[in-house]
Amino acid sequence: MAEQKSKEPDGKRTYIVFDPRAAGGDTDDAAVYESFDASSDGKAKREAYKMWGDRAYVLYGYTFKDGIAVEDDAPLKKHWC
Repeated sequence: MAEQKSKEPDGKRTYIVFDPRAAGGDTDDAAVYESFDASSDGKAKREAYKMWGDRAYVLYGYTFKDGIAVEDDAPLKKHWC
């Protein structure tokens, strides 16, 4: 099955908050708590903490390139309660 491309512009950032299973870098089996847009990585970190700070989570950033959201090499934040 072909990967579906997004109409998001190149360079646009989006963020996903995963359960702690994503801490090792494997996001495939981790549950997604939330996805959202923010104007910077710093604001994304604050937003994730505001919404999910009462539980463990891992925040990843993605940047769109050619209609595909490319995951950062490492999490932006690993939060343990």
